[in-house]
Amino acid sequence: MVAQGVHGLTELSGVNAVVNDFISSTSKQAVTKISERLEGVAAAKFTNSLSSVGKAAESIPVLSVAFTMFNIYEDIKQDTTIGFVDAALDGTILVISLLGPEMLPVTVGLTIIRLAIDSFYNEIRHEINSLPPGASDGQRFLAVLKGIGLAVRDIIYSIAEIFNQFSILHLFSEILALEEEHRKSMHLVDELKTPDNYFKVNEQGGGDRCHTMIDFTQGRDYAYGGDLHVELTDHNSMIVTIDDPVTSGRLPKEYPFQRGCETLDIILGVGEAVKVALVKKAATFLWIPLLKEEVIGSVVPDEGSLHGSYAGNSKPNRFYAVQQRKPPGLHYSLDRYFYRLYGNNGNDVFFLGPQRSLVHGGNGKDVYFIPEEGGDTDICNQAEDQAMDLVVINITFSHISARKEGQDWKLFYNNDHHVVIRWWFMGDSYRHLSFKSRDRALFKVGKVLLDGRVTLEVTALDYSEDSAGCNVNMKDSPWERVVLVKGSDYNDIIVGNDMGNVLQGGKGVNFLSGGNGKDMYVVEEKESCDTINNQASDGEIDIVQIAAEYKNVKVTIVSTSSIKVWDSASSACVVIKGWKLGWEWQHIIFQTKDFVVFHVSNTTAEPKIVPLIMDFRNSKIGVSLDLNTVPGNEHIMTVIGSSFQDKIIGNGKPNFFGGGDGDFLKGGDGRDTYTVDCKSEHPAIISNYAEDSLPDVLFFKEKFRALSFTNTADSPDVIIRGRRCSVRLQNWHLSERDRHLWIQTEDGITFNLGNRNVPLVYAMDFSRSGDPSDSHPDTIDTRSGVYSNATKIIGPPKFVTIWGNEKNNFIDPGSGGAFMSGLNGKDTYILKKEYQGRYILDNYAEDRNIDFLFLDAEFKAINISRLSKTDLLISAPPAARWTCELKKYIQLKEQRHLIMKSRDQVWFTLADKTFQTQPLFLDSKDLPTDLHMNLSDGHLLTVPTLYGSVLKRNTIIGNDLNNTLVGGKNTDVLYGLGGNDLLQGSDGTDYLSGGTGDDEVHGGEGDDYILAGAGDDVIYPGPGSDKVYGGSGSDTVLFWGNHTDQTGVLVNLCLGYGTGADAEGDLYLSVENVLGTSYNDILVGSDNDNYLSGEGGSDLILPMGGYDILHGGEGNDIYYLRRATGLKRIDNFSKDKAMYMIYFGTVGNDEVKDIQFRKLEDDLEITFPTGTETDFLEGVLMKTWFKSIHYRHVAIMYGKMISLYALWNDLQTNDTCVITVTSSDILKQC
Repeated sequence: MVAQGVHGLTELSGVNAVVNDFISSTSKQAVTKISERLEGVAAAKFTNSLSSVGKAAESIPVLSVAFTMFNIYEDIKQDTTIGFVDAALDGTILVISLLGPEMLPVTVGLTIIRLAIDSFYNEIRHEINSLPPGASDGQRFLAVLKGIGLAVRDIIYSIAEIFNQFSILHLFSEILALEEEHRKSMHLVDELKTPDNYFKVNEQGGGDRCHTMIDFTQGRDYAYGGDLHVELTDHNSMIVTIDDPVTSGRLPKEYPFQRGCETLDIILGVGEAVKVALVKKAATFLWIPLLKEEVIGSVVPDEGSLHGSYAGNSKPNRFYAVQQRKPPGLHYSLDRYFYRLYGNNGNDVFFLGPQRSLVHGGNGKDVYFIPEEGGDTDICNQAEDQAMDLVVINITFSHISARKEGQDWKLFYNNDHHVVIRWWFMGDSYRHLSFKSRDRALFKVGKVLLDGRVTLEVTALDYSEDSAGCNVNMKDSPWERVVLVKGSDYNDIIVGNDMGNVLQGGKGVNFLSGGNGKDMYVVEEKESCDTINNQASDGEIDIVQIAAEYKNVKVTIVSTSSIKVWDSASSACVVIKGWKLGWEWQHIIFQTKDFVVFHVSNTTAEPKIVPLIMDFRNSKIGVSLDLNTVPGNEHIMTVIGSSFQDKIIGNGKPNFFGGGDGDFLKGGDGRDTYTVDCKSEHPAIISNYAEDSLPDVLFFKEKFRALSFTNTADSPDVIIRGRRCSVRLQNWHLSERDRHLWIQTEDGITFNLGNRNVPLVYAMDFSRSGDPSDSHPDTIDTRSGVYSNATKIIGPPKFVTIWGNEKNNFIDPGSGGAFMSGLNGKDTYILKKEYQGRYILDNYAEDRNIDFLFLDAEFKAINISRLSKTDLLISAPPAARWTCELKKYIQLKEQRHLIMKSRDQVWFTLADKTFQTQPLFLDSKDLPTDLHMNLSDGHLLTVPTLYGSVLKRNTIIGNDLNNTLVGGKNTDVLYGLGGNDLLQGSDGTDYLSGGTGDDEVHGGEGDDYILAGAGDDVIYPGPGSDKVYGGSGSDTVLFWGNHTDQTGVLVNLCLGYGTGADAEGDLYLSVENVLGTSYNDILVGSDNDNYLSGEGGSDLILPMGGYDILHGGEGNDIYYLRRATGLKRIDNFSKDKAMYMIYFGTVGNDEVKDIQFRKLEDDLEITFPTGTETDFLEGVLMKTWFKSIHYRHVAIMYGKMISLYALWNDLQTNDTCVITVTSSDILKQC
């Protein structure tokens, strides 16, 4: 019955909920069959199945006795009133049944009475217990009546069942029903175990192309498809794994697809698996089981199966999730569902829904679509290819916010939804991701603020998919920082900001206005004209890219002050509004689709097209062109000659000349490039004279070994001849200003001839040309011969042997494997990501100069292992398919002068004993994007030093080593953590935290926030209004002063502020020590123990309480101790011996009465035996005052001037001498 019910419901939309109700109803009905519960279960426990009806009579007495004894045991076990009543009746039934078969009617009657008592008791009790708390007496009475009625029904059912036990016909009917129920139960179980029933394959597409979509919401039993694992393979098949509903084991099955069909798309399932319990059911006669079969006892939904895992193949897959949060008929909401989605290779698209999802796109350009009511989504964007992926969120940009949580970046929207980009701050392999909002904003990660919030920066607006024109002003919030706008295919109005915009209108009639900045306008080919308002006050040159061929471009005046530029052979067209009004509208050039750049002349009555690149390839005659003399040609840099003899002279810019047979080419000043296309024996002539002597290049379509070099008889020229080409270098031997030309051949050799016609090879690039030489096709040897001056070597795409020389070589071995040896000199080797095969590096060099090995692999992927007792092996699986052997690295010190660098800029060497990676520093100075780096993460734990991006923002977290963390010119956030760290903020507003340890912190320019942390820290806040918190420990701030104005600083540690020079606007908290400048400073202490040093200049030093050390340095310094308390120690050393003053008080009631001086070894002790004001000044100790005259240049003011020189002789000669100076006398006790 259960099997029939479950199977019949598989086509309904609310399958699981209905099945739950059905199973509950079936179970309740089974409970009400009292006789089946009492007799069938007991018989199953105490007897074996009997195979035939004929043996039933023999077993009745034994069965009955055992059955009744078991009932008595179960009754007493209940320990209730009804249990003891049942036990008494069961005992009576047992005694009577032993008297003989003639007592059977009495036994049956007593059994019916027993069942009746149970029925009345259980049903009435059930109904009363079902009443709510505080039910009335009337409700209890009705419950009793209802229980009596149900009990009468149960008794009738039980009596019928008892009499059925004596019917042979009923036995046969029961056997047939049991066999049918078994068959249907097993059929349903088989269905649930068959993965085919959980999906449907839909073919799409037409013609010769076959495309299939796998839909896991359309199979016969899709509603039970929970905990699915689906994998598309690269051999055109799919593996589906489901749960066994009976054993909970896993059942995988592979499905091959039709040949020629691509299976790319998957609709994700939303089913819930079920747990099927099989039970043994028996057909009985006189309660004796004659036939037992397995049938479904229960079908229970598995709430733990509300998830699925789907993996694509290496093709571009698409994953579709059901979008409704609560589809009709389901008893659960889909936000409880969880997916694991893996795109693997290929450009994959994920259409996510309200479900929770963990998505890993893998390699390829992947797109993640997040709906407005989307579930919580985690994206792992790690990929070796670092191709740019896209997240599209169907929410307006203003409703999206973000935070940094650990190494993750978390986007929030609609309050309770989020998208987590896992490990975003771990490196570039996780950050190749852009974002797009519903209102067409493409945005990126901005600054990470101190509270963990992350700003979002819009970089572009894309309206290309819109069904109507857009009207956008990029000066409005939040588009002020947007650079690029792509319009729709309708009429757009796009107004730029001052960022230097790229504006593309699309197919409609568009109005574009860039404003200030270097703007670019993109004009497509269409039936209408775009209008550009190019007015700007900055004068920056803007560019219009127009889909026109240069030869067809026309220009004319329209609307009095505007010009129209169009392609006469197509429909590309643009109007420059107000062009004739002046330069504010005219600062624009044009680029055609055949890459010709031109501008429109404003020096003629009618506008005229003036090319910046001149191409004469279609000319019918030779041309003579001097870019220095023809008006309007001063901006031209590229000239391509005709097929005839041309004369082309450059203009001092970096010119590019394309010449041919018989041409005369003269570049002049600037870095010029010549190409010569030879078709005859007439040599092209190049005059390379230039005052600036900057290196120029000639690309020569000949192989290097085919060249010959000869002098001319009647001139200082040199002729270079090849098999097809000849070039004459005019006046080559006259001066160095004629010989600054490098020649590059088609086989990759770059050389200079010099004055003796001997080629001096600088570089060799065999990456495209193949074999290095005819005689030694597998060897590049620069140790001697024609290549002995080469320093740059690039190998061919095959295994090759490369020998360097004594110079500083750059060796790129090529993509096919190599043996490399740079020998002496500072050499550099490089292994690129796409290379594969075996590379051998013999780095033996007697000079042991540092060499470098650049590995195009992430540092965490690099593995060092021992290949033998003498050799090491470098590998970086799985990203790199090469290995590099370090020959005899373990054995010889002459091999170990090697520093390596990874793709992510970690510079490292190998430890002396373990030969494992030992990081030196991480260099991100040239990083073009913001840097987020945590040296406390796994593979970076041993990196001590990190240089951040010079131009972009840096967020850098150190580790427990003694770190050096260097920021750049933008905003930096640097955390030193443990260790004695050096933090360098440089320009910008920086946030610097030293952490524990004795740190050194440099704020640099800008308004910085400095938290030195625990330890004795040294802080140079730098120019700008800085906020400095020293933290625990004894912390020191130091200053440079203003070198231009030669002014010092005022620093007050008591009130916590600074003024003047690089202290201007500073605030200080918990700072104990100050080092002044080379100029006149005022340094005020606090009640802590301070060290106050004036350094150079005439300084005023005012200590407060505490045990302070004071140092004036050079200049006439004053120690102002009138209000000081505690003990002061003065280090008065200075080479200039300028007079210092210690100021205690003035004449009057508060003046100091007595001062005592005594010698303590080399120090001078000053104490105050009497007086009022100085009761809290314990004394002054003049450090090493007796040691040198450089310490004794000091006087004391206590109402009158006292020179300590007069006391020196007495104190110097007698260690016990005490001199007391009063206001009127000097008392000596010597």
